[in-house]
Amino acid sequence: MPEHIKQDFRCVYENIPCPDSDARHRGKHRITSVETKIVRRTTTNWRGAAPDPLVGSMKEYLSGVPALLQISMDNGHLIGLSLGGIDSKFNIAPMVGWFNEVQYRSLERSLSDDTSVKYVRVEVAYDDTHLAMPTSFRVLVKRATDAAPDPAANPYVLETMLPMRAGTPQPYPMDAGIREAVAAILPAVKPAAEPYAFLERLDLGLMAEASEFTERQRAYILTANALYANAAGGGFFLRSDDPDDPIKTLNPQGGADRPQVDHVVPRSVGGANSFRNAMVLSKRQNGLKSAKIDEETMAILLAARDKRPTRSSKAFTKAEVGRAERKKSGFPY
Repeated sequence: MPEHIKQDFRCVYENIPCPDSDARHRGKHRITSVETKIVRRTTTNWRGAAPDPLVGSMKEYLSGVPALLQISMDNGHLIGLSLGGIDSKFNIAPMVGWFNEVQYRSLERSLSDDTSVKYVRVEVAYDDTHLAMPTSFRVLVKRATDAAPDPAANPYVLETMLPMRAGTPQPYPMDAGIREAVAAILPAVKPAAEPYAFLERLDLGLMAEASEFTERQRAYILTANALYANAAGGGFFLRSDDPDDPIKTLNPQGGADRPQVDHVVPRSVGGANSFRNAMVLSKRQNGLKSAKIDEETMAILLAARDKRPTRSSKAFTKAEVGRAERKKSGFPY
């Protein structure tokens, strides 16, 4: 099998076996294993968007698989950058968003915290259904005293099946204590505006000055969302609060249909990190919403620049951007 080696990093890949009629896979490759000496990094802020995998753009690939296109797939690093993995297509595999962002990342944190681990190897398995989409990942580690990664001797062997179908939404797995606290004060009918403001009655000691909602805030908001849905006869399933969201029922373990908690009034224009300013929507809609906000802000900035033609189009100050965002959101300019 062909290999890609960069310093301590090694990737083994193979041609995707396919009939001549399968143009999507012709001449394409898929990773079978990656391994590297662990180099723990304290920050990965330098990275940009993850590269496409060896098979190419996932958006183009998934266009031929409508079920997977609906839930979408992340470009996931097989060996995290925080562990010394490279930011390259030779370290990327398609992963469902929840698996990549929650389960796989949890494993990476465990490996990072266990300083006795010196070497990691990830083996990737496939089936005959979607030839470029992994079905499982097996993570092996080696400590300083090990001659080689030993599946029988280390606790970090992960064999997790990756969902290969459109994720059927599951009920939200509520914490019993949070559910009891929220249910005790839940409004009988979900308000059209500020549906989570009632949670501010709970003394949770949360900081509204934070830049993002905390994990604790999100748990209370999502629990309230599920309880609202059940009260309306829909079961304990999460529902989007955004009427323009193309995905109405959200999947806690999904991809594009995974729930996210966002600010109704953006933080950039003074919106608080509070229950009163919270909304639940799909990951896909949140991405579309962010893109729209950026586009609207730029239009206002460019209009203002046209009034001052001597200014460079790239010379916007933070104050100018702030004023543009306030104007866009209806605040006095």
